[in-house]
Amino acid sequence: MFTPPYHNITEEIFINEDGSGRYNVYTNEVPMMKQAIMMRLQAEEQPKENLEKKAEKEIWSTHPSNFNEASNPLNKANKGEVSDPKKRSLLRNITNFTIGNKLKNTIDSGVMCKFNNLEELSQLMDILRTDPLQSLNSIQLKEPSVAFDISNNNFTKQTLRANKKPITTTFQEGTFTTNLYLPNNVKKVKGNNVKNKKGRMVSFEYKLSDVLSGKIGTDFEVKWKK
Repeated sequence: MFTPPYHNITEEIFINEDGSGRYNVYTNEVPMMKQAIMMRLQAEEQPKENLEKKAEKEIWSTHPSNFNEASNPLNKANKGEVSDPKKRSLLRNITNFTIGNKLKNTIDSGVMCKFNNLEELSQLMDILRTDPLQSLNSIQLKEPSVAFDISNNNFTKQTLRANKKPITTTFQEGTFTTNLYLPNNVKKVKGNNVKNKKGRMVSFEYKLSDVLSGKIGTDFEVKWKK
C-alpha cells in the first residue's frame, strides 16, 4: 500500500524597500505523478521491485529533461468574464508557470505575481484563493486572509480572518514553506517554525494540515539591517 497523496507547497516573497516585489507559489508535481503511476503498475500486477524507478522513468519519457512554460491567465476568450477593471489589471500581473528539471526530479507548477505595493499583494493573494477564471496554476490553500505591512525596516504578515472550521485535506503529510527575501540582511525574526535564516532570506516551514485547519498561525515579523 502507498501513503496518501501529498503536496509540499512553497511560497516565495521578494520584497523591496518601497513595498513592491514579486510573489511565487508552487508545488512539485513529481511525487503525485509518481504515486499515480506506481498505483497503476501495481494494479497491473507488475513486479513490486523498482516500481519507483519505473514510475520516474515513465514521467521523464513523456517530458523534456528541462522545460519552462509560462502563460498569462487573462486572454481574449475570458477577458469579458472579469468586469472589474482593477481585477483585470491585477490578473495581467500574474504568470502561470511549469518548470521541469530531470536532474533535480522536479516539475514545479505554480504562479508568479508582480506587485507595486503591499495592498496589491494582498489583493493578488485573494485572487489566487478564489481563481475567478478557473485558469490559474495556483494551489487553492484557502488559507485565512492576510495583510502585510512594511515600516522602519520591518516586514510583517498578519492574519485578518481565521478559518471558522477546520479544513480537511488529503495532503496530511505535506509541508507549507514560506521563503521571504528582504532588501538587506535579516536582523531579527518573530514567528513560528523558523526553518532557516541566512543573509537576506528567512524561511518558515509548517505542516500543511496545520495551516489549512488554522491550528498554527503563519504570522511573522522580520526586521532587516539598515
